[in-house]
Amino acid sequence: MNVSLIAVGDAAVECHRMGWPMARAHPPVQLLGTVDLVFGAQGNSAGLLGEGWSAQEDGYCWAVGPRSRLSIPVAAVAQGAFRLEIELAPFTAGIALPGQRLTGRIDGWHFATPMLERLSVLEIIVPAGVAGGQAVIDMILDMPDAARPCDVVGGNDDRTLGFSFRRLRLEAIAGASEVTLFAPVAEAAGSLDDKDLMLRFESLGENCEFGLVQRHAGAEPLGLLRFASAPLPNLLSALAAGFAGMGIPGSVTVTLRGDGQEFMVHDDVYGILYHTGTGAGSDPARIAARETQRMRFLVDKLLGDLGTGDKIFVFHPGKDVNQRAANLLATAMAQFGAAPLLWVKPATAAFPCGTVERVSETMFIGHLGRFAPADNAHDFDYGAWRRLCRTCLVARGG
Repeated sequence: MNVSLIAVGDAAVECHRMGWPMARAHPPVQLLGTVDLVFGAQGNSAGLLGEGWSAQEDGYCWAVGPRSRLSIPVAAVAQGAFRLEIELAPFTAGIALPGQRLTGRIDGWHFATPMLERLSVLEIIVPAGVAGGQAVIDMILDMPDAARPCDVVGGNDDRTLGFSFRRLRLEAIAGASEVTLFAPVAEAAGSLDDKDLMLRFESLGENCEFGLVQRHAGAEPLGLLRFASAPLPNLLSALAAGFAGMGIPGSVTVTLRGDGQEFMVHDDVYGILYHTGTGAGSDPARIAARETQRMRFLVDKLLGDLGTGDKIFVFHPGKDVNQRAANLLATAMAQFGAAPLLWVKPATAAFPCGTVERVSETMFIGHLGRFAPADNAHDFDYGAWRRLCRTCLVARGG
């Protein structure tokens, strides 16, 4: 079977989206080593739609049956096998039309889905050679169950609706890597003290937990994302653009936190939220001017640190997001240099707390027993973080 359902239903699809960059109206070309098409009035797919499509709507576009055509620029991935992910939802109408099927051809290569009843993400593995080194491939979509709403639910809509397409992503399938597993390391004589240990790492988000872990160890490094809310889609988009536009005058909004205790800065370019450490009673305009200047300095510092590779960058999504998201983040970092990534995910029986997998010279997967609650980043397990960081240093080679 060359088609898999990897997310079904609103909640599952929302979780899966956490491993994708923000849906922006960027050109439909290579982004972090992928091809990313966003459907809808604010998307980038309009020039690629052939026959069989309705008008672009807010967040999606209907493929109207029985057949639709789509051109996909694949120069970045056409030489080998690639993975195609499609977020889509069928037109349904209760027992009269509980779901729909989709079949397709990519330059003569066929795929078919089971009956789809809800918003879903499909994964289609396309073997090497299908694209034949072409810059653009044609996809033909057949929808044998497409129906007119006026026929099944009444009303005036006489379009023959198949599926509403939301997003389509392609990425090359990398060759298998040999993973080395490192058991948790205990503190040994001659080890770095906690402060120096934590200074070997820098946080990429997605929240303040690791920054507070560093503070607990007496380490106070300057870092753009140390005390920021930087969800993975936002971070991926920022890295893809080299943080362009961040820190320019007028690019931030300063607001008082809900409890009235601290001013927060919202980066209006990538949607990243920052603590300022400044309490109520201060002038928001002065804070905006100060934080804008500081942000530009810290962007330059981050890009420089990514280039030197001296630090290990930590990202912890807080839940077990699509594992390929870790590869996407590592790829985004690699455009600046060889800085390693420590992707932290929840521990399991197979991978106990403190275990580190070395996937490559620049990618490590760490396992933590628990993360701090979303509403209390101070409630972290310092001992577990310390063991994890020590193990990661050993895995990297010191």
